[in-house]
Amino acid sequence: MTAAPENWTASVRHVQDEAAGAVALTVVMVTDMPVLRSLAEAGDPQACQIVQAVQQSLVGIVRAPRGQRRECAACARPLKGGKFNFAIAIPHRDDPSAGLALAICTRCATTRAAVQEKAMAALAPIWRNLRPVAVTHPAGGHA
Repeated sequence: MTAAPENWTASVRHVQDEAAGAVALTVVMVTDMPVLRSLAEAGDPQACQIVQAVQQSLVGIVRAPRGQRRECAACARPLKGGKFNFAIAIPHRDDPSAGLALAICTRCATTRAAVQEKAMAALAPIWRNLRPVAVTHPAGGHA
């Protein structure tokens, strides 16, 4: 699931409900896509989810009517020309059915850390108690 700005609250609520408080926020830079596509084609479930979220979001961005262009999640400038990266929020569970893709333009952020920072700032007003938690091993950790 990707969301137009007017549907953010409902989409975030759906992701929150499914996540039960734990969401994986993955930054996807344009240069990551070839590797992610290869991993998805090889059957990596997480890569499949991320690629699907990015592709669905790209379709929404490209097909948006001229007067209703999708905007950068950080600065509200219209997205165009492929000059943006993504932050993908997917419930941290075995079988997520939803996710949220946030496009961040390259005027706002050009590094992985900056995209993550802008995505967190964009989500904060509608996602109470949002905070990063570092998972230090594959089996997870304590929040």
